[in-house]
Amino acid sequence: MKRIVDGKAYNTETAIKVATSGEGHWQSSAWWSLYQTRHGAFFLDGADNHGEPVFQAMTDAEAQAFLEKHANHLVEQYFGPMPEGGAAERRLTIRVPGNLADRVEAAAKARGLSLNSYATRSFGQSTATDEKVRAAEAIEAVLSALESAHREPDPWESRCLAEGIGALFRGLYRLALVEAGMALTPVDQRSKERSHRQGKLFSLHELRNTFAVAEAEPVRPFPQFGPMHFSEDGK
Repeated sequence: MKRIVDGKAYNTETAIKVATSGEGHWQSSAWWSLYQTRHGAFFLDGADNHGEPVFQAMTDAEAQAFLEKHANHLVEQYFGPMPEGGAAERRLTIRVPGNLADRVEAAAKARGLSLNSYATRSFGQSTATDEKVRAAEAIEAVLSALESAHREPDPWESRCLAEGIGALFRGLYRLALVEAGMALTPVDQRSKERSHRQGKLFSLHELRNTFAVAEAEPVRPFPQFGPMHFSEDGK
């Protein structure tokens, strides 16, 4: 299978298969396979529960998050050794135009921050914005697929979407992206623990309304933790 996306080719025949859920019958069960092209780009190929083709070109961050959730033992094989948990730091050298450097230094001084602190905050805000956009797009894709199919989410889909939207509220954007992907998990690959978890199940209308509120929330440069409660009107 070969697809052209944004002027770039993704071909399962020439790419390396990184991980797979185990392919089922194309028209009867969902499945996925994660590939890496010869030039290092990742993409996801498969089918949903209705046999409809599913394809997604992935950034390195998206592929790493996907492997962390579905094939954790492969993360360091493709992304190198991970630092231990804690406040690990790395030194980056960045070249910027002189006029931009002047503006950055002036902005940092105006806020009473060191250049390092100002740059760190700016990078964090920019990264968080990008991650929120990708997470929101993934949740929107699942909601739209359910609406197009004219059906309510099953218990697994409802829980995954609720967790994803809750993560979007908290600023846990990579987790929200993973939960949106989890909503597409084939029935025979679903965790029994989550499948039988107790708790309120949400209708498509409630999920859609809550997602709209979460999507409109300001970007959180740092995540917020604590319980999330969805009301009957989806807020």
